[in-house]
Amino acid sequence: MLICKMNLNNLVSGISTGTPLMLNIKKPRKWLPDKLHTVVAYKIVTRGDIAYIFVYDNEPEYVYRDLSDPNSFTHSFQYATFNLKSKEFDYGGYNKFLVAQAKKLPWE
Repeated sequence: MLICKMNLNNLVSGISTGTPLMLNIKKPRKWLPDKLHTVVAYKIVTRGDIAYIFVYDNEPEYVYRDLSDPNSFTHSFQYATFNLKSKEFDYGGYNKFLVAQAKKLPWE
């Protein structure tokens, strides 16, 4: 979990300078290889011990949001959560992440 904390710091510092960053995320599966996915993080909002990481996901899975929960954002925003105390990351079952800065393609 220390790698997540280190990457959360990288994510916060990158986003605070206006740099969207890629989150390479991993979902463990029992009988199949782990599922890998990439999203783009563009904003972080902290409420109490939870950091909400807003992401752009071009292939979102359905994630149930309890709209009666006052701490739940509307279903129109895709976001991951990072518990600052327990160091647990979650994005619809994805529970590990690495931060990577996007680089321009050679022809750009």
